[in-house]
Amino acid sequence: MRGGAERREKEVLRALADPVRLEIVQRLAVTGEEPCNAIGGDLEVHQTMLSHHYRVLRAV
Repeated sequence: MRGGAERREKEVLRALADPVRLEIVQRLAVTGEEPCNAIGGDLEVHQTMLSHHYRVLRAV
């Protein structure tokens, strides 16, 4: 059972190692909820890359 938790922890840390994904999570921790396009506009990330970052975060 512990191996699964450790694997999960590694996946979360790997996802948060990217500065854009970390910024997204930090902003959502403060605001609770925010439109995707508002975050993307402030981060100056192309929509395609923003979609990728959200997909990675949803997977963990």
